Amino acid sequence: MAVPADTASASEVVKAYLEALDAHDCDTAKAVATGGFAATADRWCTGVAGLTHVEVKTPNPEDPRWLGFPRHTPAEFVSVPVAFELDWRWFHGDGSLEEGRTGWGYILVRDEPDGQWRIFDQGCC
Repeated sequence: MAVPADTASASEVVKAYLEALDAHDCDTAKAVATGGFAATADRWCTGVAGLTHVEVKTPNPEDPRWLGFPRHTPAEFVSVPVAFELDWRWFHGDGSLEEGRTGWGYILVRDEPDGQWRIFDQGCC
């Protein structure tokens, strides 16, 4: 799989990440993650048996203060809600999600207005 272009939207980055997890392409999954999220991306990549029926929803701006950053940080954050069908490999589920249809979400960051979006964190909706 190809890493999305530097100009890819936050939604396109999340879609590429989820496609990489489904394809077990751990290099692409880690490439669209921040350094701090790369280990999580790798764990999910090796643990997911399949992700199907993926819906990537509209990104929402996030206040950096809610994420532990100063109010005037130059970084921009968005949350991207998703829904998908999840199947874990046997004995690889990390306990954060049950198998089946679920809502989830990703926090993405970029350091400047024209910068690359990268996955910073994940969690429920």
